[in-house]
Amino acid sequence: MKYLIHNIYGDADHLINTAPSDVVCVPFGWSDEIEAERNTLLADLNVNGVSCLPCLLHFVESYQTTITNPDTGQEEIISVPSHWKELRIIDVPTPWSWDQINHYLNNN
Repeated sequence: MKYLIHNIYGDADHLINTAPSDVVCVPFGWSDEIEAERNTLLADLNVNGVSCLPCLLHFVESYQTTITNPDTGQEEIISVPSHWKELRIIDVPTPWSWDQINHYLNNN
């Protein structure tokens, strides 16, 4: 499941109208009830907030990666726990489409 967090200004209308079945569109703003629903969702996902609108929250499974320790210069393998990650839609080249967003998710 993915969550498209969007504002009310219409910049994400095409994404909202063409959202695949595994995407839940979550509005941001304009009433206390909508704000409460969004805040509950973010709390349930253990996400503190989003950095911009629109954005897509998607789940990343745990994985291991190699980093270079800045103190020793040695490579180390670290485990990254599973988590929800934010894709800032403004970082995806326009025009926005789900094909383009999925391509961006798979290649970044």
